[in-house]
Amino acid sequence: MSAHRADLERTEVGELGEVAVATPGGRFAARVIDTVVAGVPGWLAAVLIWPDGSLVSRLLFALLVVFAYEFALVAVRGTTPGKSLLRIEIADLSTGAAPSPGEAFLRTLVFWAVPMTTLSVLLIDERLRRGWHDLAAGTIVVLRPSEG
Repeated sequence: MSAHRADLERTEVGELGEVAVATPGGRFAARVIDTVVAGVPGWLAAVLIWPDGSLVSRLLFALLVVFAYEFALVAVRGTTPGKSLLRIEIADLSTGAAPSPGEAFLRTLVFWAVPMTTLSVLLIDERLRRGWHDLAAGTIVVLRPSEG
């Protein structure tokens, strides 16, 4: 449906052909879903592992779980449950394939290493809506075409 909206920016991405670029709102919503899906179990695991642990150590553990979740799923599937729910996929900009494990790791590392509430969420390439993490890994965030 929305992959065919005339107001969405479209671009050629390798073997995928012409695809719609994911919107900032969709990307943000997917990030929130994925952070909850991975972060809540990560937090609960930290509480079980370190019942007397500090708030900071539990938070860092939960963030590590979110990092591993994002990296592993993007490396294997090119998407996460939150992204998939919103028909969002990560693709190598030149080939259109799912990111390699190295690209997925670099993308995730840059997103979480650069303060995510500032620089990494800025869409540096406005037309293709690519952030620092996408530029570093050579990826683009696209909408999966509608079935049918």
